[in-house]
Amino acid sequence: MSAKQSLHTPSTQNSSSSHLDSHAPLWHSSQATVEDSSNHIGFANEEADRLIEAGRREFDREKRIQIYHRFHRLLHELQPYTFLVERDELITQDKRFQNAKVYPLGMYMDTFWVPLAQQKYRN
Repeated sequence: MSAKQSLHTPSTQNSSSSHLDSHAPLWHSSQATVEDSSNHIGFANEEADRLIEAGRREFDREKRIQIYHRFHRLLHELQPYTFLVERDELITQDKRFQNAKVYPLGMYMDTFWVPLAQQKYRN
């Protein structure tokens, strides 16, 4: 993958989509020299790249969790950033929302809806 290629796929270019690529923009070395990328510090590590790419390819949830645990251990050992806080999130929703599910990385905005008869706000 060249430095100019984006690691985003069409399904991950907005906040309401899959989070499988969430590590790539910040940590993949292909983004280390791209102007205005999220990899502001120029982090580049072959093992991190390998784990990110393996996690993107793995669809088995348990295997992907193991891959990302190894990736997080590597970040802990290398400590390219010092993480000071991790915020807690409280997600609330109105009972009008149908199919609203909270996943480990949040809610996917394109998976739930409000039936037309219960909609309060319309454009």
